[in-house]
Amino acid sequence: MTGDEHRAARRAAIKEHHPDRGGEASALIAALARLDGDRSPAPSRAPISAPVLVTARPRALRALRRRSRAGVAGIRRMIPTPWPGSRRYGHL
Repeated sequence: MTGDEHRAARRAAIKEHHPDRGGEASALIAALARLDGDRSPAPSRAPISAPVLVTARPRALRALRRRSRAGVAGIRRMIPTPWPGSRRYGHL
């Protein structure tokens, strides 16, 4: 059974036996187990034997924000104090 045929068979079983559509949960579980038991796992779906560490790397985004804030602050320093947009409230 190819991947598309297996997917179609699973979808048909879910449509027929899903509890939200009037079926029984135990029948759905049995049908899906029967379908998945017939299929040997693909090499890409083999269980992972070692833990996989996933780390988010927001460093580039932080650096971009920092540089843009510094640029805006530099521009605001060049604007004369009484003008709108200078935002130098520390001089009050």
